[in-house]
Amino acid sequence: MNTEEFPGPTPAQFPSMGLPFLAPVTNVGVPVYLHAFNGDQTAAPGQPYPLPLVARVINRIGRPLSNITVQFSSGQSAISNAEGWVTVSALSPVSGGPVAITATAGAARAIFRLGAPAAPAASITILQGQGQLVRSGQNLLPLRVAVHDASGNPVPGQDVTFSAPNGAAELECPGRRLCNLRTDGSGTVSVAMKLGSSNSEPPFEQQQIEIASGTAPRRTVFLTVGSIERHFVPASRTTFSGFINTTIPNALEFQFHEQALPGFYRPLANVGIAYRPPTAFPDLTCDGESGVVLAGADGFARCTLALGGQAGVAPLSAGIRVGGGRDDFAPVDSATVTILNTGQPRIEVLSGAQQVLRDGQPFVPISIRLFDPSGVPLPNVSLRWSVDASSGPSLVLDSPSAVTDGSGQGSTGLKVFWFNHFEVFVRVRALGTEAVIPIYVAASGDIPFEVTPPMPGFAGFSRFRMPLIGPWTIEGLPGWLRVRPAAGVGPGFVWFEHEANPSFTASRFATLTVGSRRINVEQAPRPRPLIQGGSITSSSGSSASIQVNFAGWSELRTLNVLNLLIRDSLDGRNACYVAYSMPSRVLYLVSDQGPETLSAPIALPSPQTVSNSQCTIHGAESSIRTSDNSVALTLRVSFSSSFAGAKLVYAGATDVFGTSSGWSITAVHSVPGPPTWPRPLSVTQTFPAFGSGTTFEFEDATDARNLETVWVLANTALDAAGACYFAYHVPWNQIFLFPDSGLASGIISAALEGGTLLSNTSCRIHTAGASVSKSGPNLRLTLVMSAFQPYGTPTRAVWLAAQSLSGQRSTWQALAVGNPY
Repeated sequence: MNTEEFPGPTPAQFPSMGLPFLAPVTNVGVPVYLHAFNGDQTAAPGQPYPLPLVARVINRIGRPLSNITVQFSSGQSAISNAEGWVTVSALSPVSGGPVAITATAGAARAIFRLGAPAAPAASITILQGQGQLVRSGQNLLPLRVAVHDASGNPVPGQDVTFSAPNGAAELECPGRRLCNLRTDGSGTVSVAMKLGSSNSEPPFEQQQIEIASGTAPRRTVFLTVGSIERHFVPASRTTFSGFINTTIPNALEFQFHEQALPGFYRPLANVGIAYRPPTAFPDLTCDGESGVVLAGADGFARCTLALGGQAGVAPLSAGIRVGGGRDDFAPVDSATVTILNTGQPRIEVLSGAQQVLRDGQPFVPISIRLFDPSGVPLPNVSLRWSVDASSGPSLVLDSPSAVTDGSGQGSTGLKVFWFNHFEVFVRVRALGTEAVIPIYVAASGDIPFEVTPPMPGFAGFSRFRMPLIGPWTIEGLPGWLRVRPAAGVGPGFVWFEHEANPSFTASRFATLTVGSRRINVEQAPRPRPLIQGGSITSSSGSSASIQVNFAGWSELRTLNVLNLLIRDSLDGRNACYVAYSMPSRVLYLVSDQGPETLSAPIALPSPQTVSNSQCTIHGAESSIRTSDNSVALTLRVSFSSSFAGAKLVYAGATDVFGTSSGWSITAVHSVPGPPTWPRPLSVTQTFPAFGSGTTFEFEDATDARNLETVWVLANTALDAAGACYFAYHVPWNQIFLFPDSGLASGIISAALEGGTLLSNTSCRIHTAGASVSKSGPNLRLTLVMSAFQPYGTPTRAVWLAAQSLSGQRSTWQALAVGNPY
């Protein structure tokens, strides 16, 4: 067994406080704070704000500073007077809307957030009265509208003008044809309408009511006067399918005609078409404004069908919005909607798969049956057929679309007009699911096959389809590859049995002979073993149960040694360092001097124990479990009092080929010891926690106000280079982020809760969501963070440290395992 220290990166060797600590110089003459006044103002676009922008410059002990130049992001600057005050005027932007003006003096910053007057009307929505079809003298639904600003908020007290420029339509207001009204508190207003006496006959008389409000786009309400004969002409789509609580865009399309002459009809525009939900689907809706969908110039009315929460099949009805709000409905022939429960439908191929087509053959039938997720056939569902053929034959489908019949079955046909040796795929799609049907096209002889993608690198079996015509044999197999069957007739599947690729970096190839053709076969490199993760399953401080999962092997027999190393850094000396031999099924504990000396072996589980100066492994409460291609190693460990402090749990593995997974940080565990101050206490939530924030807690002996600086460093080792490494300076209330180099010379900073984004290539910190609190001796710092590391980046440990105002410093403590993504 290989008992040498597990190979891996050499950790940087630092003294306990070897990383640079941030210690800002205190200078009462340097501006520390800017206080902003008069920031809550509004002004019309391009006009001056009524009050000047005022800021005051003070130092860290609250004294005003004179003769300090303050720069404003609006392009102005001013010098503070004897009381620290600066004053400038400002104009509202011509484009309108809110604006933020920043004032800076050295590192100090203040933000003035200025607004704009209440937004003007930006849109008019017709709530009622659109698209009514009436006869002269009939009552009409009142016309009711809502006015909104650009953000979608209602605009109360807004002037709205209604006008009926001509025709029989009148408004029930003193102006009759022109009304000026104002929206109520909810931003809505209504006016009654009526038609004067008229004997309008076809062609219909179209009436219009114009609506205007401020700068919002004008809206038009259409009224159609006359007697009608109803004619619904279904569009090409009359069968609709979808899942519950989803939508079908532009689903319903029905055309309404008027009878211009006996036997002659023409499309009727601007008539409101109403859709009535089937009894089976009471919550099925269309998105028409004011409860109707206006027919366009072509007479078609279209809307997005919103499917409800109930599954089934039902016919659809459509109607005309008649005066007074009544809807004259009529069934629409052949229009049905099918609503499915959530889940993936299933397509069963009934005929056509793996057929051999030749030139001149008639259409070959291809048929399928569609089932819902519970296995019930789905009738009246639209199918879409297509052919994948990048080159070779010219293929024609009998029909690219179909609708399933009462048994859920649908079909098409395929014909070849020009051909060569080729394999094509017919695809059928329905309700978001798809089936692929292979078809072989050939004149004579056999069709070559390609074994793609590569065979996996581990030992096992791979199945490939051979689209061959006539008899065939496979020859030229290398020693690492076997096949069955090695010969056959016509298309079918073959199984390749392959040994493991000895290389973890390079593919290997073989050239096979199939008939008169030579076929290249590739086997991918063997995957490296990996550490799937670890956890502390139970803990009492001085003892813990530690579980680590090793995965990535197709055959467990290739595993050799599993390693766990528990220490504050990646160093095998004076550590709790174990090696489990998979071939021997025993565990060893490394001595204090390192891997040159091992303990006696113990089996897991067993009543035996092994110890060194750092820890004891209890065999009775430890175990090794295997499942498929993974291994779970669980150790019950008790720690000596001299091993106190925050410890990292590293894991690694090798196989019989000598390949290493590399070291991975899997967990942290704190062994209790005598407290020292100041000290880091904990990291809560995942690091980094996207959106919700991660909280870091520190403690002073008596009062959190004694803390000056706290640090956080996330990396694979205690190394400032390439780390997410930052400090929080308590008196200044400032966050300092170190650059990728880890050197203090490139630090960037921002005020906590100041709305600034700080970033390096490892992480970014959003100060807008940051907060700090002090309670007795405890300080809690919460930051919203995210990471830039690509997928596959090694897991990182999260170290914390602290320093008091008197200069006392803690050691670095690893308190969490960070997610690097």
